[in-house]
Amino acid sequence: MGTFLGADREAAADFQRVVDEIRRRPGFERFLMPRKVAKLLPAATDGPVVLLNVAQLRSDALRFELRTSTAR
Repeated sequence: MGTFLGADREAAADFQRVVDEIRRRPGFERFLMPRKVAKLLPAATDGPVVLLNVAQLRSDALRFELRTSTAR
């Protein structure tokens, strides 16, 4: 693959191989993957939590909080 596009594809494949290797290690199964909500919720026990993702093309904000219902 002598083209520029071919080099990009090769680099992407190399990157994926490295990520796969890291994910095979104990404790790193979710490396570079989003966290599951169940893992994030304990951070909201004292109030709302806001996660920010900032990138050149777009940005995102995720706000979550724990709510409890009470019987009346």
